[in-house]
Amino acid sequence: MLKEYVSSAISMITIGLLSYVIVVMFTSADHVSADAYTKQSDLLKVLLGLAGTVMGYYFGRIPAENHANAAQANATNAQAAAQQAQAKLAEVAGDAGTAAAGMKQANDAKDKIIRGISELRSTLRSAPLGGAEPGSDGFLAELDNRLESLIREAR
Repeated sequence: MLKEYVSSAISMITIGLLSYVIVVMFTSADHVSADAYTKQSDLLKVLLGLAGTVMGYYFGRIPAENHANAAQANATNAQAAAQQAQAKLAEVAGDAGTAAAGMKQANDAKDKIIRGISELRSTLRSAPLGGAEPGSDGFLAELDNRLESLIREAR
């Protein structure tokens, strides 16, 4: 804040001196010798250069600081977005691992059911279940029990 006041004061003093020299130079132009006029002209050139430098610095610095602050805010926002993306990536990777484990369990259960059905089919082809003849109530009960146990194992 102090920096702003100092820059402002320097600008105002420089503009005031420049204005004073211009007013004195033009109001006393008919009373002044050529040597004094040359000195006033040289002083005016120096003050104009100084005024341009001070004003250029003062008015150029503020937009530059605003642009720097905006760039800093953009960088901070980009960093936050990158961190959120990284967190989301980690979350998705964890979900993918859980899904892969679930798929493996489902495939293992499916393979177990297929093996059980294959065993049941080969048993049915080779010998009647529980000593019962195909088509009898004992045969169907035994078949139902074995199918029920396969379903329970799959769950």
